[in-house]
Amino acid sequence: MDIGGGRRIVLDCRGSGSPTVFLVSGTGGASDEWTHVADPARPGADLKPDPSAVLPSLARSTRVCADDRPGTTRLDGTPNRSTPVHRPTTAAAGAGDLRALLAAAGEHPPYVLVGASPFLEDTLSPAQWSAWTDRIRAGDRGEGLEAPDYPAAVREVRAAPALPRGLPAVVLTSDHPWDLAVGGGSTWPAWPAAQ
Repeated sequence: MDIGGGRRIVLDCRGSGSPTVFLVSGTGGASDEWTHVADPARPGADLKPDPSAVLPSLARSTRVCADDRPGTTRLDGTPNRSTPVHRPTTAAAGAGDLRALLAAAGEHPPYVLVGASPFLEDTLSPAQWSAWTDRIRAGDRGEGLEAPDYPAAVREVRAAPALPRGLPAVVLTSDHPWDLAVGGGSTWPAWPAAQ
């Protein structure tokens, strides 16, 4: 999808109805995170496209979209086809891209925004947060991959105007603990606390 300024972002929209649900992948992840599932009978096997995955499941009852943010990688390890952007990326830049993408695609409100990362800075220990942001910076090998500036993004989110009162919010979380493996000690307790 051409979003202007000579830039293009790959967008996958399916289904019809309202509201339009927009799925935002986690750091480095492309839209196929929402279209693939693991085979419980084959732990460790590659994820496969499946109609039970989040995006196709939601598309049976409403309009749903997911994009390949610039610098994200598909599940098969290939870079996506969205136009690269200046790095590191911030929350404000991502929000601007999302507004431009939805407008260019002709998607209309109301929207339900589904995010994949909570406020971990508040719940990780200082050592874990520092190790996590160091890992993100170390992963920036100059190959055009997404490199979020987490400290700047957190400042931008905190400085944003408050959301309207009464705006519904729902948190879904994993029922299986997992760990970022940074800064010593398990990071699992930080996830439900942040959510």
